[in-house]
Amino acid sequence: MFRPTLIAAASAVCLVATTASAAEWAVGLGAAIGPQYEGSDDYTAVPLFSVIARNLYHPATYAGLSGPRFSSNFLAHDSLRAGLSAEYVPERGALNDIDNDRVDALSDTEDGLMLGVLVGYHMTLDQASSMTFELDSRYDVNDEIGGLVTLRGRHKTKLGDKWSLTTELEGTYASESYMNEYFGVNAQNAARSGLDQFQADAGVKDATLRVAATYRFNQSWSGTLLASVKQLLGDAADSPVTDDEGSATQLLGGASINFHF
Repeated sequence: MFRPTLIAAASAVCLVATTASAAEWAVGLGAAIGPQYEGSDDYTAVPLFSVIARNLYHPATYAGLSGPRFSSNFLAHDSLRAGLSAEYVPERGALNDIDNDRVDALSDTEDGLMLGVLVGYHMTLDQASSMTFELDSRYDVNDEIGGLVTLRGRHKTKLGDKWSLTTELEGTYASESYMNEYFGVNAQNAARSGLDQFQADAGVKDATLRVAATYRFNQSWSGTLLASVKQLLGDAADSPVTDDEGSATQLLGGASINFHF
C-alpha cells in the first residue's frame, strides 16, 4: 500500500490545527539524483518537495513535510525541542525500476509508516549561526519493519545578506527487523537471486553528511542547492545486496525553488 498520502494528510491536519494566522510558510519543489534503493550503485531522478510552517505560536515552533519525512517542534522554548516525527519507508523498487537483475529477483520488501518522537536542544552561537542537536526515534505502526533511531547535529549560518548554509551530520541505528527486511537474504531469496544467504543484525546502519546552500532572491523566493553522502555501516554495508551488487557509499545531489509566504 502506498502511504505517503497518509503522512501528507496527517501533516496537513497537524498544521491546520496548530498554525496561527501569523505563521510563516514555505513550499519547495525540485529534483535530485540519488540511488534507486538503499545500497544501490545505480542512480535515478527523484522528486524533492517540502511544505513547512514556522512560528506557529512561538518563533521556535514548526511543523513540516520534507519528502517522505515529517518533523515538528511544539515546545514553546528558546532552547528545548520536542515534537512528533514520521517517515514513510517504501518497499524496494516501489518508486522506480531496479536495474540490478539479482536484486530485482528478490522478493518485495515491506513498506513502513514510521511514527515517533523528536527531541532536541538548540543553541545560538552568535548573530549569524546556531547549532541544534536532535534525537529522532520512530517505529513502524504496522510492526512490519521495526524501528529507527537517529542522532543528528545541525549547524546553520548566514553568509551575508543573501546566502545561508546548513550542514547536518547524523547517524542511524536500525532494529533487527529493519535490517533483515532491507539487507537480509533468506534461503528462498538466495535461490531466487543467486546471492549468498545473509542474516542482518540490529546495529548502526549509516552515517550521513548533508549540506544545503540557500540563496534568498527576495522576500518571497529562494533557491536551494543540496548534496549528501551516506555511508552504510555494519551489516547494511556487508549485505550481499550492498557489498556484492551495490555500494556502501550513497550520494545525492539536487536543487529546489522555494516560495515563502
